[in-house]
Amino acid sequence: MKTAVVCHDAGGAEVVSSYVRQHNVDSFFILEGPAVKVFERKLGPIKISSLKDAVYQSASVLCGTSWQSDIEFNAIKLAREMEKSSVAFLDHWVNYHDRFIRFGETVLPDKIWVGDTIAKSIAIRAFPNTSVVLIDNPYLQDVKKELHNYQIGRLSLDESISVIYVCEPISKHAKLRYGDALYWGYVEEDALRYFLSNISIFGK
Repeated sequence: MKTAVVCHDAGGAEVVSSYVRQHNVDSFFILEGPAVKVFERKLGPIKISSLKDAVYQSASVLCGTSWQSDIEFNAIKLAREMEKSSVAFLDHWVNYHDRFIRFGETVLPDKIWVGDTIAKSIAIRAFPNTSVVLIDNPYLQDVKKELHNYQIGRLSLDESISVIYVCEPISKHAKLRYGDALYWGYVEEDALRYFLSNISIFGK
């Protein structure tokens, strides 16, 4: 029987889409936001189903988690109402509770999947009564395969240092959770300015 696959945010979509492709999961797709392009990049054109119909016709739900969207929360809640099993993959290390709470209501899946030991320890503490399962991160598997196949000889290497700077939209998190973008005393732009003002620590 099919699985209802539900995603909105890009992070969860990267992991779940890799899992679906690697395991050839027979799926109905309920996708919104950035998840649509992520899935289409890996699986080709996607037929989007309605949430209620997909869950009704499926044996289980597999979803990411979002803090900007309610779609995964609604999928887990609907699965519980229809007595279908549900699994949510946590692709991050923060705001775990917020991903399963809407308007004061908490709805947890039957199982939570994580892709690393740090996430597992955080999830176990956050959800002591929910099954937390560590799986081999399918997105990381795809990245490793891609890097392995890449011909390093194509690169023109010199002695310069390259830096990739990655940050989180913490102002949005703070605004959503606490009503104040500056709740932590800084926003992501401040963090970038701090980094650039101290970049000499790399020595070049």
